[in-house]
Amino acid sequence: MDGITQALLGAVVGQASAGQRLGRRAAWWGALGGMLPDADIFVSMPFDEFTSMWVHRGESHSLWFGPVVGPLLGWGVWRVHRARAGRRAPTVDLEANSVTARASLRAWVLLFILALLTHPLLDVFTTYGTQLLAPFSRARFALDGVGIIDPVYSVILIVALAWGSAWRQQPRRAARVAQGALALSTSYLLVGLWMTHRVEQRAARELAAHGYPTSSIHAYTSVFQFGLKRVVAHSGKEVLVGYVSGLRPSPIEWLSYPLEPHPDVDRVLNTPRGELFQWFANGQLTWRVIPEPPADEPAQPPSDSVSRRVEIDDLRYGMPGRPDRGFWGIVAHVSPSGEVSEVKRLRHPRDIRDGQIADIFRAAWGHDPRTFRVGVGASVKPYELSRDRE
Repeated sequence: MDGITQALLGAVVGQASAGQRLGRRAAWWGALGGMLPDADIFVSMPFDEFTSMWVHRGESHSLWFGPVVGPLLGWGVWRVHRARAGRRAPTVDLEANSVTARASLRAWVLLFILALLTHPLLDVFTTYGTQLLAPFSRARFALDGVGIIDPVYSVILIVALAWGSAWRQQPRRAARVAQGALALSTSYLLVGLWMTHRVEQRAARELAAHGYPTSSIHAYTSVFQFGLKRVVAHSGKEVLVGYVSGLRPSPIEWLSYPLEPHPDVDRVLNTPRGELFQWFANGQLTWRVIPEPPADEPAQPPSDSVSRRVEIDDLRYGMPGRPDRGFWGIVAHVSPSGEVSEVKRLRHPRDIRDGQIADIFRAAWGHDPRTFRVGVGASVKPYELSRDRE
């Protein structure tokens, strides 16, 4: 999730778990703890942009990070606040009430453990992928329940914090409101996950009914809200992409693209950066091999006698106007002899037209906006899916 939402979640977690003991400080420190795991992006800044692929959402997003680092941060902040209290009232014996001191320490420790732990647990509901077991395993876990930006989820947390601020003189009530918001927001995530599962089942039935054997079907949640799903299915040597509403499911209108194996693609993916990108994208790739003949040669010379441009895209986050292309990818040039040039990041222009953001919300409710062909009762027809299908 985006950093602002993670800060909001940390603040609500702090208010729910330690607000009665620590007051408004719980929300402020919870927000800081909620953002802290994303500080890993600064670790990769001195390096190239490929480094962030494996550093971000790595060790700081692992399940052990909160239980191990949280107590250290909680103890440190507790000590700082005690020192400040001692400077303000030097005649007060801070050790006089050891029970209160221990309760305060427990509150700070619990706050940071939960703030750090809920960060990766929220991230795992997105499509981006989170290394929950790093560094012991580099597997990327992704449940695809919500998009990486979801205003509804964020608004639930904002409302809870606003009520908590209004009732700051009633910390118990503020804590209960925060706990209710966490229950509601978690239910929202689970509903998104259920919709993803239902869309995948529907897509499997549609394709099977029309004679399309599939090796994999995945539904990915679009940005801004959880109702619109982008479905990617692999069937033989082609990949099928479609959009469908998870709130008002309807037959999916598919677009199909060939996915023929190509030695140049293998050459690029076998490079260190190619392997890293394939791991980052969880294997959801599509590609194009484009001959690049010299200007003085025929327009279509034999592909093995000219250089080739290889573009490989991450299919999980796609572009509505060009579903075969992702938000990001990699690009490399392959010489006639098969040597691969430096692999670089590839970013396609978003080409967001006026009203396209509104189209995302309309499509989520099953309407038929100009950007997405969903919710119009379109049936799957094999001859329309691929002109080259045997």
